[in-house]
Amino acid sequence: MLREARLEVGVQLMVGLPGQSLLSLRRTVRQVAVLRPDFVRIYPVLVLKESGLAALHAQGCYHPLTLDQAVAQTAWMKNFFAAHGIRVVRMGLQPGPELEESLLAGPYHPAFGELVLARLMLRRTQRVLRDVPEGTKIRLSIAARDRSIFQGMGSANITRLRQLGLLERFELVTDPSQRRATLNKIETTTKAI
Repeated sequence: MLREARLEVGVQLMVGLPGQSLLSLRRTVRQVAVLRPDFVRIYPVLVLKESGLAALHAQGCYHPLTLDQAVAQTAWMKNFFAAHGIRVVRMGLQPGPELEESLLAGPYHPAFGELVLARLMLRRTQRVLRDVPEGTKIRLSIAARDRSIFQGMGSANITRLRQLGLLERFELVTDPSQRRATLNKIETTTKAI
């Protein structure tokens, strides 16, 4: 009926609901994809003061996801929806003093969406660099506005690439015409010096 009325259809999903498992989350995401909504919003479940969830949390009956778990699960969801041509228009709650004052527990971060995008960019970078032989350097290109998600919050992605021994295998360039949240391998350069 909504489509017949030419209305845009969006679905809001929460990650970390009581009783939710990775299996049930994936099942839900697949069911939503079958519906072909125009867009999706993804919110991590937070425990707020004076809520039913606060009571469950206080009794030890509900344990919210960690920030890392929420980011990882949301990253999987975003990738799945992107592969099915469904836009994710928001990840995480709008930060504000009211939310922060009422927050008791849960995976809150004012830049939650950026954490998810940084996680996805790190995974893409690792996949590309996995096949680059040690001692060889390639050129990677990102959108000009994506430098912060490439680096990750507090340069976490750079640190991880260094730990994996992959940091010396590429040169990074930006392209103002490149689509956001993409990573392109431009060319293979000569042996690293």
